[in-house]
Amino acid sequence: METDCGVFAVAGGSLNSSETTYGSAIEVTCDSGHSVTGSSVVECQADGTWSSSPTCVEDGMLYRSNEIVHCLPCTRHNDLKCF
Repeated sequence: METDCGVFAVAGGSLNSSETTYGSAIEVTCDSGHSVTGSSVVECQADGTWSSSPTCVEDGMLYRSNEIVHCLPCTRHNDLKCF
């Protein structure tokens, strides 16, 4: 029986594939006005899990990853203000 990672979905974006079996790679593309956090490519691993969990966040928003605050381009204000 082939290893299956189950459906991968991301809010605010789209995927270039619907394959979910071991070795399958999916690229995440965010909708206009959003940027991907983390790796934009996920791969179905031998243990039946996806290699990462990218998300799409609205441009200009802050997000936390391992206690580091990251800044995304703010297209409405043409600047970054991150603390």
